[in-house]
Amino acid sequence: AGTNGAAGTNGDAGTSGGGGSNLIINGDFSNGMTDWAIPNGTPTNPGVTGGQFCLTLATNNNVILGWGDTSTSAVVNTGTNYTLSYQAKTTSALSMFEVHLGQVVSPYNVDYNDNTDAPGTGLTTFTHNFTVNTSDSQAGLAFVMTATTGTPTVCIDNVSLRAN
Repeated sequence: AGTNGAAGTNGDAGTSGGGGSNLIINGDFSNGMTDWAIPNGTPTNPGVTGGQFCLTLATNNNVILGWGDTSTSAVVNTGTNYTLSYQAKTTSALSMFEVHLGQVVSPYNVDYNDNTDAPGTGLTTFTHNFTVNTSDSQAGLAFVMTATTGTPTVCIDNVSLRAN
C-alpha cells in the first residue's frame, strides 16, 4: 500500500486528491532532502530510505524536521480551508510528536498546530482539515518529535497541504 505513495505519483504534481495542488514541494522526498532541513536536534542516520525520510532520535533530544525557508514556502490565506496529510511511523513510542504550520520568518507565528497524532510501527496516514485565521505569505511545516526512552527511528512520507 505504501509503495505507490513512496513513488511520488501524486506528490509534487498535485494531480490527484481533493482540492488544489500540493503546496509542499518535494513532500514525497523524491528529491531527497531538497527543501527540507533539521533545524533543531541531532538525529542519527537522517535520509531517504525506501522513498520515506527517516531519522533516529537520541533519548531526550528534541528534533525538528522542517520544510520551507525564506526561498521556499507556501502561501496560505485567511478563511481558506486546507487539508494537511502525511504518513508517519516509528519503531518505538514517542513522548512527543507534533506538526506545525507557520511562518518560516520572524515572528514565526503558528498558523496551525496538532499534537494528537501518535505514529505506530506501521506507516499510517494522518489527515487534518483546518481554516487559517491569518494569511501567511511564507508558511513552512515542521514535525517536532522527542523520545524520553530508547532511540526510535521515525519515518515520514507523502506530506501534502492543499486548499480545499
